[in-house]
Amino acid sequence: MNDFSQQNIIEIPREIDTDSIDNIFVAASDVTLFLDPDGVIQKASSQQSEISRQCKKWVGKSWKQTVTSESIPKITELLNFSSLLKPGPRWRHINHVGNNGSFIPMLFSTVKLQDSENIVAMGRDLSGLAKIQQNLVDAQQSLEREYIRLRQLETRYRTLFEMTSSPVFVVNAEDLKIAEANSSAVKLPGSKHEPVIGKKVNSIFHISSTVALQQYLAKVRNTFSVQESIRLKLRDKSEIDMAATLFKLEGSSYFLIHCKQDNLKVVNESQVPNSRILNAIESLPDGFVLVTEKGEIVFTNSAFSDMLEIPNPDSLINSSLANWLIRGRIDLNVIIKTLKKHGVLRLFSSNLSAPNAPIPIEISAVTMPFENSLLFAMVVRGTARRIQSRPAVETSSLSESMEQMSELVGKMPLREIVGETTDVIEKMCIESALILTANNRASAAEMLGLSRQSLYVKLRRFKISE
Repeated sequence: MNDFSQQNIIEIPREIDTDSIDNIFVAASDVTLFLDPDGVIQKASSQQSEISRQCKKWVGKSWKQTVTSESIPKITELLNFSSLLKPGPRWRHINHVGNNGSFIPMLFSTVKLQDSENIVAMGRDLSGLAKIQQNLVDAQQSLEREYIRLRQLETRYRTLFEMTSSPVFVVNAEDLKIAEANSSAVKLPGSKHEPVIGKKVNSIFHISSTVALQQYLAKVRNTFSVQESIRLKLRDKSEIDMAATLFKLEGSSYFLIHCKQDNLKVVNESQVPNSRILNAIESLPDGFVLVTEKGEIVFTNSAFSDMLEIPNPDSLINSSLANWLIRGRIDLNVIIKTLKKHGVLRLFSSNLSAPNAPIPIEISAVTMPFENSLLFAMVVRGTARRIQSRPAVETSSLSESMEQMSELVGKMPLREIVGETTDVIEKMCIESALILTANNRASAAEMLGLSRQSLYVKLRRFKISE
């Protein structure tokens, strides 16, 4: 027997009875499975009531029958104590099948008892981490929706501003400098079509009209009432009618100035031809994937298959998108849940399982109703070459830990990181939950799937400040 298998065999003092041994394993992990040499579950227990109900259904079944398909090779490795791997505990990410097609993400390691062929599998529940990720995505989506709403308002304002055939200016009431001007404004006679933003508003009028302009704007500002338009001369001495209205924005006052001239010519700009979007999908530089509600790929372009170094895109058809994501069904589940809830997903960070090395990506997607079901159209963009902007100020240790752990989880073999960082992950999840819930302990406990008492114990254990 090699050194590795020796390190995964635990010697138990003879004076400790079997029940006491079982209780020790149960107390040391969230989920404990007692297996025979063939991997059949003889006994299962959990400290969490929801998982405990699932454990009762697993007894008498092979461990491999209770997990998702991508977890079966990992269980085979965990049950193989003669494999020549690096010394130390082996940890694997295992997805157990739950109710209604859901799954329970867990982190498992196995040990043998000395003088016994039975195996003990000890697991840590990762559902809290998945819930936190979902909450972070929901928060991001909320911010994105608010940003889109503001951007749409600005687009409407810009459209109306530019569609007006008459010259329109937005002028700062303090220094009378032009803050905004539409395209018709630069075409006023005598302006030589030069930029006017940042210049004094009286620079577009003839010097003889300067005093009248200033008196008119002062009257508008002091009376806060609609004034009759005034007739002024432009620099080429042609006359124009001008009307102004005062409004406030972010604590500052502005004039909205509207000019009218009978013989003012409007120049029509040529229209840019519409892009042939449908014909461009195949030649997009970013990956494009069309998937079903189950995550099965029904269409993909060449760019996506190139990311995976697969020559023929058709070979990806009918395969699950989870097979090509580092975090597999965890990421796919978050993507599909978000799309079903909001109909759109923007800039979701993930990693593709490429042959040579994981590829960091961003996924933007939209829901497409199709007959009696849904399809999800996704644009997959690689971010490996993107220059990450660094904040000028020093971030908190929590933010750094979250960023570092988010980059590590799913990218490196768990046996290399989890053994020494499990407590760090648990502390990070608790701190993240407290931040997301504004330090509401009851809500944080519910988010993490813990009782309040268990959360308080962990807060004291990790010395998380009040």
